[in-house]
Amino acid sequence: MEFPIQWGMSGSVAQMASSRGVPIRLRIAGLTAAALIISMCAILLAGSRHVIDDKTSYVIDHNFGRVKNAADALDHQISESLLMMRLAQEKAATDPASIDTLLRDLGYRTGMKKMLMFQSVDGNLGNPKAFGGARLDQVTDLDTLGWTLKRFQAEPFLIGKSRDGEVMLGAWVPSSKGGAAFVGFFQMQLNLAEQGPRFDVFVIDAIGNSLYSKATTTRPIIQESQMKKFMKPVLEGVFNSGARTWASGSDEFIVGYQRLKSHELMVVGIIPYASAFAVVTGLILRTVVLGLSILAIALGITLVWLKKVTGGLRRMSEAAIEVSQGKFDVKIDTRTLPADEVGQLAASFNTMASKIDDLMRQTVAKVETKNQKDTVSQIQARLLPEQALLLPNVTLSGGTFAAGQCGGDWWNYAHVRDYAIFVVGKVPGKGLPAALLTAAAHGAFSTFVGAAQLMARIPPSMKLLIGNLSSAIHEASRGQGRFACTVGIMDLNTGILQTVNCGLNHAVFVRMPPKNKEAPANPLDLFKRLHSQPGHALGEKHNPDYKVETIQLAPEDIITFATDGSFEVKNLKGERMFGMDQMKKEIWSLIEKFGPQSTRVCQGLQEASQRAWGIPVDQIPDDASFFVLAVPKKAYFLAKAETAA
Repeated sequence: MEFPIQWGMSGSVAQMASSRGVPIRLRIAGLTAAALIISMCAILLAGSRHVIDDKTSYVIDHNFGRVKNAADALDHQISESLLMMRLAQEKAATDPASIDTLLRDLGYRTGMKKMLMFQSVDGNLGNPKAFGGARLDQVTDLDTLGWTLKRFQAEPFLIGKSRDGEVMLGAWVPSSKGGAAFVGFFQMQLNLAEQGPRFDVFVIDAIGNSLYSKATTTRPIIQESQMKKFMKPVLEGVFNSGARTWASGSDEFIVGYQRLKSHELMVVGIIPYASAFAVVTGLILRTVVLGLSILAIALGITLVWLKKVTGGLRRMSEAAIEVSQGKFDVKIDTRTLPADEVGQLAASFNTMASKIDDLMRQTVAKVETKNQKDTVSQIQARLLPEQALLLPNVTLSGGTFAAGQCGGDWWNYAHVRDYAIFVVGKVPGKGLPAALLTAAAHGAFSTFVGAAQLMARIPPSMKLLIGNLSSAIHEASRGQGRFACTVGIMDLNTGILQTVNCGLNHAVFVRMPPKNKEAPANPLDLFKRLHSQPGHALGEKHNPDYKVETIQLAPEDIITFATDGSFEVKNLKGERMFGMDQMKKEIWSLIEKFGPQSTRVCQGLQEASQRAWGIPVDQIPDDASFFVLAVPKKAYFLAKAETAA
């Protein structure tokens, strides 16, 4: 019933397509730009006025905060310096030479690295003793300042300025023998971090003399004489701190001052009024630049967004024209359309033609994936031993967590006459290719075990076992696959274990300390890495190059192997949820609880790793396997004999 309407509209649709006016995207973009420009202008006018009104109080508060921090730092420095003098008095009574060491150790923290000490002699200051590089000619500075013995004993401390520009701090330190006067020379350490480009700091005493000044530029903002004149009413007043504006001729300043809590000193900070308000001009300029940048970005985003929105309407219009011409097999590409009414309409247009095909594709894919997963799981389950190998002199146990797809972990063991043989390894890749390579390795191992059983007088050959495994992997993968593994052959009579590492890194060996030797404070010190130099993985065409390592096992020895998948589960920060150190701790805990039982240790490691991962096993990124070799406590070995080559 819709066909007549479509055919009747075809002329109108074609006419509209040929007589288009201004595109809708440009009209919307113009309205958006106008709204943004008006908003930006309003914000600039109101914001600039607000910044100018608030800037004065902000600069005053900020300047006062910086001055207060500097005063706190200076107060702390003087207190620590007085404490150092008391410590120097104690050192002088026992070991005067150690005062230099005290100055060197604590001088970096207090800023005082040299000192003079005076004993009381007939009511006057006796001959001084110099420490830390102090010069005896600096005694004349005390005479200039009028520092007599009576002043030292009458005042908590004295502070002044030497001819060299250093700050002099004097104090009388009483003792059981009468006490001594100490004079320290130091540089003031003020907390002046994050200061402005034009910020001067002064430290003045109770009568306005400047003891310290620091300018952030080569030319100070004001001279010390001006500072003394300005601060005179402040020093005579009752206020310990404050901030205000100050005019000197045509210059205006913002001044903050803070009196020290425990000392008759004051810290003063000065910043020019013009420098402070230069920030306002810069802020307004940056606001304009930022506003224009935001406007450009907003317009660009708007145009891109409008192109996507109106693009769907344009394609719907073109599709309607084609349908009006009788082309009913038209399909609209909805991948770039937004999920709004236009996108829903276009999707409905295509649904009837594509729904059955999509459903069939999904069904086939699900069936193929399920069949492949079931096949791989069955192959992997049949390749792994069902029970542990429990012998009087050794026990071997393994366990594997299979990921969503087979990750290629495989291990096996066999009892051949007087030998225990095992292989622990991993092939790269996942799914059916990995399962086929593990099947090839399993076949090579089974063939070797069968042949070794027939050779009654010949020890199993490590060279033959590794060669068989490497050839099997090479042939099964056409030279593209590799098998990272550790191969071991143990003589059950002598306890000699021969191992070859072919690229499997995670293996640790722990031996219990003798009964007459105390265990180390950290049990992890008992663990050792089994192979210091891992070899190359098997699977290359030429004969593998390997190195045999020999271990003389003893009762209660435990060797643990783990594949890479055990350590690949990570949290959102990229940290491993189960690491090598945690594995060692779990092994030690299991040994203390159960002793050298491979089945218990292997099962405990699996449970501990699963708890640490915190996710279902089928969601781990790769297969995770543990393999444990344990020597029972009652194992007995004969004398060392000739072993396999």
